[in-house]
Amino acid sequence: MTLSHDRTGTGEPLVLIHGLGSARTVWSLVTPALAQNFDVIAVDLPGHGRTPWVAGTPMDPRSLAEAVSETLDALGVRRAHLLGNSLGGWTALELAAAAPDRIASVTALAPAGMRERPLARVSFAFKLNRYLAVALRPLLPQILGSERLRGVGFARNSPVWRTWSIETCRDAAEAMAMSRGYAPALNGILGRMAECTARIAPSIPVTIVFGDTDVVLPPHTSQSRRHLPPHGRWLEWERCGHAIQLDHPARVVALVNEVAGMVSDGRTSAARGPAEG
Repeated sequence: MTLSHDRTGTGEPLVLIHGLGSARTVWSLVTPALAQNFDVIAVDLPGHGRTPWVAGTPMDPRSLAEAVSETLDALGVRRAHLLGNSLGGWTALELAAAAPDRIASVTALAPAGMRERPLARVSFAFKLNRYLAVALRPLLPQILGSERLRGVGFARNSPVWRTWSIETCRDAAEAMAMSRGYAPALNGILGRMAECTARIAPSIPVTIVFGDTDVVLPPHTSQSRRHLPPHGRWLEWERCGHAIQLDHPARVVALVNEVAGMVSDGRTSAARGPAEG
């Protein structure tokens, strides 16, 4: 499968992988700056954004990683850096474990799969997010025009949601409403964890970042450091929720540039010390 994608900029390839119920539009705040140093390829996962949904498409993180890999093949990209958020972060880690020769580095923002125990069932709250997005889509102009109503939708997920533009909020709501692959992707993570991290080669710098107010993947259930590779780095950012690239776009750009610099300098994350906070 070749995923729908945008491509811009020059330099080493950098693949951006969005999360569950999102789309490549979630990277709009960081893409222009990243494109100054990278050949940026932002993909839409199956059933998200502009990638069509085909019933029966496997949606577990390993299969999503294979879809990204097939897209890189179609684009003639031999080796790339990866930047992923949530399910996209887990997908990036799976791809690094499966294809070490073609992955230069991984920056995973609030990656899913960092659980102490596999997820046994899908919370109704996750299903409700999608139902509400579909039902309320016709009312988005009125809802997003009111700061109070935007707060109802986004305040729980971000401590700095007031810095988000109406366009950013609209893109997030539209992506959720259009994500026909949402339920299959939820089912695809049941019974699984990101155990792939143990197989990521030490030559691939891995940086994992969580926000200090992440309510989607909270510390007590979804941030187990036992999944951090021995050579990896774990960061926690203050005043930051789950969509880290929306809360702190400039900081994300600086981090990606830093991680890519480790590769060009011949360093890995371990060279900067273990699990920095």
